[in-house]
Amino acid sequence: MATRVGMITIGQSPRQDVVPEVLRLVRRPLETVEAGALDGLDLGAVRALAPGAGDETLVTRMRDGSEVHLAKRHMVPRIQACIDRLAPSVEILVLLCTGRFPEFHSPRPFLEPQALVDRIVQSLAGPGGAVGVLVPGAAQVASSRAKTAGYGLVPTVVAASPYTRPEEVGRAAAVFRGSDVKLVVMHCIGYDAAMRDAVRRACEKPVLLARSLVGKILDEML
Repeated sequence: MATRVGMITIGQSPRQDVVPEVLRLVRRPLETVEAGALDGLDLGAVRALAPGAGDETLVTRMRDGSEVHLAKRHMVPRIQACIDRLAPSVEILVLLCTGRFPEFHSPRPFLEPQALVDRIVQSLAGPGGAVGVLVPGAAQVASSRAKTAGYGLVPTVVAASPYTRPEEVGRAAAVFRGSDVKLVVMHCIGYDAAMRDAVRRACEKPVLLARSLVGKILDEML
């Protein structure tokens, strides 16, 4: 019998740009059900959730592919509502976002990518290791730099939207070429495998893709 997995996006579901690629890394049969923190909202309502002064920014997309920027404080209760809605009917929950959040309450195993990705990077780079970080928005550069430095690493952080062409992301990553960074982490679930390949070509460094790590850990959980 297939395991039933709940996929939660901070944008609108279904995430046809993300979920199929994650599932290709899972070797066992599963059934997915999706929920989005912005489901049921039109663009006008979503714009009311935009970041203001002092807000932490999250970047995601609407169902039609439109990129939107959101204040994290607005999204936390909406994500929790998705957890509450899906938990009774699934065995595992997966958050399709690498942002850092307060602790969510889930009666099911909850795969939260931020801790997964950051701890793997910390382990691979080692104390004082130089790492390259790609984030989806310019407003996230300073906070990502501070967070990564807090893990004892030396970060170079560059912004590149995951909702553009792979070659655009590759061009942004070219700054890492010839630098002392040990590896590059693509710190957003929106980045895909084609973008990872473009980044590898551009910077000639080992590259970690957040959505691939999520898929492989999910495979181990089943």
